[in-house]
Amino acid sequence: PASVFGEPLVLWRSKDNGAVHCANDVCPHRSAALSEGRVRDGKLECYYHGWQYDGTKSGECNSIPQLEKDATIPKKACLKMRECRVVEGIVWAWMGDEAATTDPPKQGDGLDEMDPITGKHKDYVINDFQIDLPYDHSYLVENLIDPAHIPISHDATSG
Repeated sequence: PASVFGEPLVLWRSKDNGAVHCANDVCPHRSAALSEGRVRDGKLECYYHGWQYDGTKSGECNSIPQLEKDATIPKKACLKMRECRVVEGIVWAWMGDEAATTDPPKQGDGLDEMDPITGKHKDYVINDFQIDLPYDHSYLVENLIDPAHIPISHDATSG
């Protein structure tokens, strides 16, 4: 299972290592965590009653084992799908309710034109670093909107 901003998500691939799909991690039937289920022939199967979803944009249910053969699957039996794509091995998911307003980075995005030692590029400079901090992301968000700390905390920082 994965989550973004506390929203549990389930990720799975279509058959034969195909497209990645992302949905809220809850079955519309009995609210079971779909991440506890399994993937059968590229379809996500809920562990509770075996309902299956193929990951189409509408999130509709494709199979309910308990229904008669010719029975119609209820239209409300669908997942809340999240638009997603994989770029350079990272899954990007759009968490908004409306259509995405911007695309995630495209493959490469010009990084192959960057000097790997200096981080210089003809259009920008990349400063790549990582630091583990003992608090959650809300402090980072507050930091980004607090310009008063910049001359003190970032006195000798380039950029």
